[in-house]
Amino acid sequence: MAIVLILGLMFIVRFGQRLIMRVMSTLVYPFIISLIFMALFLIPHWNGAILQTVSFSATSDTQGIILSLWMTFPVLVMSFNHYPIISPMVVRQKQRYGLALAEGKCAQIQRYGILLMTVVVLFFVLSCVLSLSPQQLAEAKAQNLSILSYLANQYDTPIIAWLSPIIAFVAITKSFLGHYIGAYESLRDLILEAAAARGKKPGIRLVDAVILVFMVLTCWFAAYKNPSILVLSNASAAPPGRQFCCCCLCTPFINYRCLPPWRGKASNVFVTLIGLITVSAIFYGMFQ
Repeated sequence: MAIVLILGLMFIVRFGQRLIMRVMSTLVYPFIISLIFMALFLIPHWNGAILQTVSFSATSDTQGIILSLWMTFPVLVMSFNHYPIISPMVVRQKQRYGLALAEGKCAQIQRYGILLMTVVVLFFVLSCVLSLSPQQLAEAKAQNLSILSYLANQYDTPIIAWLSPIIAFVAITKSFLGHYIGAYESLRDLILEAAAARGKKPGIRLVDAVILVFMVLTCWFAAYKNPSILVLSNASAAPPGRQFCCCCLCTPFINYRCLPPWRGKASNVFVTLIGLITVSAIFYGMFQ
């Protein structure tokens, strides 16, 4: 079943970025509606058991809470990370609105998109957490089940049983398509640069074929092994990605003269600070 899903996603990406953007734009609306519906459906099941484990009376409890919050940064950054799709979005807006209006349009999309994403995701996560006990959350983690799969098994209601796989399928599709563009461009540039260093110039079709086979085999192997996403987010591939996402993004504002409007802003300090916290949590988790 995994190979069928992977080949179906690869079939979509072979038609280019325009179709990818169109598919993602189509999927985002039912995805948001389904998350809101699921969060509202779980409200009658809220029990507040998770709140009973929180205590600030003891120093050890306070230190444990701070440590837990610190260790959630890698997963949090990974969950909200969407930088692979930003470059195609900018290119698309330049083609649609021109150079003069593209910057303002991209800023508007980012502003409202991030606000909507944050509100919907936080509402969904809080609703799921408040409807389960800490023991149930630990059991879901031990079984390597997504929260939707665990809820479907826990409540055994037709609505969740039907809606959970749909949400999971749409989420997987959106995540894959959004990250494939950035992964493809990076891998293509690496292959071309490595070949150029050896005095060779492979054809673009050959490069595309190599990337296609590599992506299919890698995704198939990951689906077969079924690793824990929490462990995977802190694996060896995570620190470079977090360093780039949070720490290195602000360096071009200093090194390149063509980016003076974004230099010296408070948001750069905030992004760098979050990056340092995230990367430090990753390395702390790796050596524990």
